[in-house]
Amino acid sequence: MKQNKRIVFLNCAHYSLDDRIFYHQAKSLSENGFEVFIFSLKEDFQQTDENITINSINAQSFSQKNKLKTSISFLTRTNPQLIICDAPLAVFAAFFYRIKNNLKVKVLYDVTEWYPSKKNVKNLKGFIKFIKACILLIINIMAGLLSSAFIFGEYYKSLPFRILYFWKLHQLIPYYPDHKYIKQYPNLRSDHIFKITYTGIISREKGIDHVLHSLALVANDFPDIVLNLQIIADFSTEKEKDHFKNLISQLPSNVLIDVKPFQPFLEFCKQIGDTNVFLDLREKNFENDHCLPIKLFYYLACGRPVIYSDLKAIKKEIYPFNFGYLVSPSEHQIIAKYLEKYLIDYQLYYEHSANALQASENKFRWDFIKNDFISFIKNFIKL
Repeated sequence: MKQNKRIVFLNCAHYSLDDRIFYHQAKSLSENGFEVFIFSLKEDFQQTDENITINSINAQSFSQKNKLKTSISFLTRTNPQLIICDAPLAVFAAFFYRIKNNLKVKVLYDVTEWYPSKKNVKNLKGFIKFIKACILLIINIMAGLLSSAFIFGEYYKSLPFRILYFWKLHQLIPYYPDHKYIKQYPNLRSDHIFKITYTGIISREKGIDHVLHSLALVANDFPDIVLNLQIIADFSTEKEKDHFKNLISQLPSNVLIDVKPFQPFLEFCKQIGDTNVFLDLREKNFENDHCLPIKLFYYLACGRPVIYSDLKAIKKEIYPFNFGYLVSPSEHQIIAKYLEKYLIDYQLYYEHSANALQASENKFRWDFIKNDFISFIKNFIKL
C-alpha cells in the first residue's frame, strides 16, 4: 500500500480526541500506514501524534455557511483521498470540496447518532418543533445520498440508510473498546462499603432520579453499609443541578456521593473500574431504546456487574445478558433488590463480574473488529 494515502476525519459534532475517532479508528489507520488528519469545529486544538495531525478550531459561533467554508478550506489544503464525516454538515462540506477540487475523493459517513435527535429540537414546541425536525431529517437523508459509503456504529441507526441506499457499501463497526486503555482494579469486596458508579450526563432523562431513589431503598435496608456513589458526569443544565442537590439532601446518611466532572477519555478509562457495580437507569423512550450505549462496553471491560435500563438496542446486540440485570428504570424496589443481591450473595457478585470480563474479552473488544475496519477502508479507497 502506498504510504501517501491521506485520510481526513471531518468532525462537526465530535471533539478532536473522541474515543471512537481518535483512539480507535485514527490510531488503527495510522498503524497501517495511512497519513491521518483530524479537523474538528468544536475546539481550538492542535497536535501531532505519530502519523496523526490534528488541526481543529472552535467554530461553534460560526454560521452554517462559514462552517462549510472553513471545512472546505481545510480539505483543500490537505487534499485527502478519503474523508470520514461524523455529521450531515461534514458530509455537505466534503461533497462541495469533491465537486470543486477532487472528483476522485471518497466520502464516508460514520453514522453514530440519531439525526435529528431530541437535543436538536429541545427548546422548540409544537408546529415549529415538528417543522425543524422534518427539515433536519431531510438534511440527513440528503447527507446519505451524497455519501459514497457508510460506517455504522450500531444496528438500529443503520436501518434508514441501509433501506434508502441499499446499493451503497457499508460496514458495521460497533463501539467496542481497546483493552489497553482500561485500567484493571482488584475486585475486592468489603462488608462495610459498596461502590456504585454512574457516568455520562446528570439529568432526569438520563436516570439520575431512579439511581438515587433505588440507592435510598438499599441504604434504608442496610444502614450499616456505606453506599459510595461515584459520579463521573456533567450536569445537562443548571436546573438539573439544583434538582440533583435537592435529591441528595434527602438521602440517608450512609449514602456518600462523589461527583467528578466528565473526564478526558484516558482519565475516564483509568477511573471507572474502581467500583463494585455500574448503574445506568436512563428513561425509556424511542431514542434511548434504539441507542446502544458506548460506555456499556467499557463497563464490561472493567469486569464488574451492570444494572441497565431494559433497552431494545442492548438486547439486540448482547445475548445472554448474564453479567447483571436489565430493568424497568422506574421500578426502584426491584432495582434495589438486585443491588441487595450483590451485597448479600458474594458468589453471585463474583460470577457476574467474571461473566462481564469474559464477554468483553471474548466478544466485545476492538481487536476483534479492527481488521474489518482497516480492510473496509483499504478496499473502499481502491474502488
